[in-house]
Amino acid sequence: MSNRFRDDLLYQAVRFVFGVWGRLPLAFSRFVGPLLSRTALLFLKRERTRMKRHLEIAFPELDSVQRRRIQRGCANHLGRQLAEVCLLYTSPS
Repeated sequence: MSNRFRDDLLYQAVRFVFGVWGRLPLAFSRFVGPLLSRTALLFLKRERTRMKRHLEIAFPELDSVQRRRIQRGCANHLGRQLAEVCLLYTSPS
């Protein structure tokens, strides 16, 4: 599969998800968003490892439990922000 085809496919998939998710009620989207982002983080080992390493560099004085709490908070925030971006994507100009 060529890079161009893969990129186009990914773009269309993201557009579809944004379009569907943006039509859901904001309260529901903001509830589901953090669940989806934390679930995605479980499957994306490379991103999870990168986040863990960056937190170790940024906060060497914290123990692993505190860094894990920050990691979960970042994933939650990302999910809520994604819900709002999807809403903006589908709102009329």
